[in-house]
Amino acid sequence: MTNTTTFTFRPVAPKFIEAMEVGLEHGRKRGRTGWDTHWQETNFLDIKNGLLDKLDEEYQELFEAISDGLSSNIILGEAADVANIVMMLADAISTSENLTTPSSDI
Repeated sequence: MTNTTTFTFRPVAPKFIEAMEVGLEHGRKRGRTGWDTHWQETNFLDIKNGLLDKLDEEYQELFEAISDGLSSNIILGEAADVANIVMMLADAISTSENLTTPSSDI
């Protein structure tokens, strides 16, 4: 079955995706490499709790940035950090379950 749906992206999407890439690049500069190939070597169940803990940590940073009234650039970066962890979780799950397309159950 071929997906023929065309999406119109919101104006914030390119800026948000760029912020996600900036966050990942920052991690690479700090020695955090290979998450996108890590799932080939590791069972999702082995890393699930670590990613969920990291998600909680990143969410708290986003919550504090919003609560403290920090700049929109800081909030964008924190939101991108949350999104990156969620993307890692989704990637790990789909790789472990050998999924190739998003679910329409969302």
